[in-house]
Amino acid sequence: MTVLHVLVSIIGLFAIFTLPQLMKENFPIDTSFILDNARFNDRIRYGIVISIMILLSVQILFFVNVIYSLARGRS
Repeated sequence: MTVLHVLVSIIGLFAIFTLPQLMKENFPIDTSFILDNARFNDRIRYGIVISIMILLSVQILFFVNVIYSLARGRS
């Protein structure tokens, strides 16, 4: 469980800080180019949101597991 927690934390933080670097700027070339960039940027934003949600879920799950293990060990 600890190894999974560490791996997901490291990979999640890497994704959160790397994905925004991939977003494309919109230059006024033509409408289809701007729409393609908007769709691509939306997918990157979804990836960031999913990474954050997974990262938070794993952190909460790890905390619950630690509390459960401590409570089980005392009884």
